[in-house]
Amino acid sequence: MTVRIVTDSASDLTAAQATALQVTVVPLTVRLGDREFADVEGSQRLAFHRQLTTTTDIPRTAAPAPGAFAKAFTDALASGADAVVCITMSEKLSATVSSARTAADLVDGDPGIHPKIHPAIHVVDSTTVSAGLGCIVKHAARAAANGDDAASIVELVRQLAPTVRTYAMLDTLEHLRRGGRIGGATAVVGTMLSVKPVVTLRAGGIDLAARPRTRRRAMDWMGEQLKSTERAGTPVVDVTVMHTMGPDGDPAPGTTQLVDLLAPLVAPEAVEVCAVGAVIASHSGPGMIGVSWRTVPPPPSTPPVG
Repeated sequence: MTVRIVTDSASDLTAAQATALQVTVVPLTVRLGDREFADVEGSQRLAFHRQLTTTTDIPRTAAPAPGAFAKAFTDALASGADAVVCITMSEKLSATVSSARTAADLVDGDPGIHPKIHPAIHVVDSTTVSAGLGCIVKHAARAAANGDDAASIVELVRQLAPTVRTYAMLDTLEHLRRGGRIGGATAVVGTMLSVKPVVTLRAGGIDLAARPRTRRRAMDWMGEQLKSTERAGTPVVDVTVMHTMGPDGDPAPGTTQLVDLLAPLVAPEAVEVCAVGAVIASHSGPGMIGVSWRTVPPPPSTPPVG
């Protein structure tokens, strides 16, 4: 069985990664001021980050239209895929998954495209974003390359989703508040205390996790979360440092230092680095650095024999 993987641009995969994994990425769009940007790697993404650092306007993100997903699905089927697994950003953060499901119904319900003997399109909410979503997509794509069927890949995604941990240090919670992704009272707390808030994802939604007073203390706090997970006997893998970009495409301050802080904790595995796209930067604001990892559940205990 040939399965193709589709995701959205909030996965923050690079074009090279998507090509190597044979993953189709459907871009969201972002409006900032009087300009609209497609969330794709390259000049548009860099132009967005440059404008984000110099404007007081708040970006507005838009999910892909169902037609964009429908084209990705039909192209995959036309190229010989027997099924498509579409893995989206968290349903609590975007209408993207709803758009993908609408498209799946259209494609599966059109006998000219697919006879609907059984569903060919499977849409799965990853409950995460950015590098966490990208990590899940990578594992799904490798499973597809190994010949796993769609049902097995869907189950893999559902097993991986709750193992992903994501933390991000922001300069302010204002972008999240004005975008409706975090409560006003929480945002005010972060502003009044002059802190560098750290947010996390819980059950697919964004929540305030810590309120350190400096960028360095925020980095130390994120590193401590990783160390405490390891100390509890739960191995940590797929560690990725995320960052927004400055006006020249340079990583946000502290990116290199966070990599250096985390690298000894996960050796010999390397810490990957992920420049986030326009969608994630729209909600984080400039200056964001963060980390995502996946925990490995312990193997089931074997009952004693005899």
